[in-house]
Amino acid sequence: MKSPEQPAPTPQKSTFDVAKQIRAVIILGVIFTATYFISQEVRTYLGKRAAAATGLPSISLRSALQQSANANKPVLLNVAAYWCPPCRKLDNDVLSNPQVNQKITSDYVYTRIDIDSEEGQQVAQEYTIKGTPSLLVLNSDGEVLRWLNVNFQPEHFIRQL
Repeated sequence: MKSPEQPAPTPQKSTFDVAKQIRAVIILGVIFTATYFISQEVRTYLGKRAAAATGLPSISLRSALQQSANANKPVLLNVAAYWCPPCRKLDNDVLSNPQVNQKITSDYVYTRIDIDSEEGQQVAQEYTIKGTPSLLVLNSDGEVLRWLNVNFQPEHFIRQL
């Protein structure tokens, strides 16, 4: 009579194999983390470049409100973030447009506030900003006259102004 065959023993992973797997996971984690931070830095750089290309000022809201009172013009407040792709698109496609830029500088006191700054956090809380970009027209007392729709067509944007 034959004895029943015993199942083959399952091979045990050596501590060397486990260490290799842990090392691989750590390396992948480091690569993904580095990629994320590099991506953020690139987006921030591109956003700062796009904002600067508009030629529009980035003054404090307090200064904008003072200038608004002196010039008897409303404030066009742009709450944005440098890393934000729609903010960059607004800068590149709309605010850099010569007709839009001319309309803003002739009819408004413009300011762009970075939502990630201390002032930006205060402004976001005061005006209940939910996302970026957010465009508000304020009187010289800082009261909201109206919110503008974010629009990436210069002609439509001018009509809102």
